Amino acid sequence: MNLQDALGAYRELVEAADLAFEEVSGAHPDFVRCTRGCDDCCHAVFGLFLVEAACLHEAFQGVEASRRGSAMDRCAEADLAAARLESELRASRHEPGRAGRMMSVERIPCPLLTESRDCLLYHARPLTCRIYGIPTVIQSSLKVCGRSGFSRNGRFGAFNLDLAQRRLVEISTAMIEDIEAADTEKASLLVSVSKALRSPVHEIIEESYLKDS
Repeated sequence: MNLQDALGAYRELVEAADLAFEEVSGAHPDFVRCTRGCDDCCHAVFGLFLVEAACLHEAFQGVEASRRGSAMDRCAEADLAAARLESELRASRHEPGRAGRMMSVERIPCPLLTESRDCLLYHARPLTCRIYGIPTVIQSSLKVCGRSGFSRNGRFGAFNLDLAQRRLVEISTAMIEDIEAADTEKASLLVSVSKALRSPVHEIIEESYLKDS
């Protein structure tokens, strides 16, 4: 699958996510409390699938140079924070419960979060960002935003993030399966927002998705 076909398949998934958000918001307008300036989800620790990274990098090229420079500065700060967290997680590798708690409470600002608390690439934001604020099913468990009016005990429609992520893996796999040295089993590897902004997709593939020598 070439890049443009992959991006087209990804955008279909994004449209489904946006529609799910709209439907849940319409059914429960008092419970979805996402407003401009609410940046809780912009501090969560998460990664991007390859196709998401490609989409984000493409959109980033359309941003004016001065704003890209500021984002690169924030990337450096995020990378330092991520390196610190990784070191702490390695130290806690024999305590899986502690490591999980550390990941859940860690707050690292996304490089796309501007000084005015807006998303620099809101129109191209990743799928995870699009469905934050409504109930989701992750690893077969119901998750809700702590700032929303939803509870885990309620009966609400939920976006199945497990299924969406499987589709992201499928698209990412198709992007690399025709590359002779690619390891399709690595298609589930996640890319940081910082790396996605800095690197075009072919460099990301060369760095992370080829077979180990």
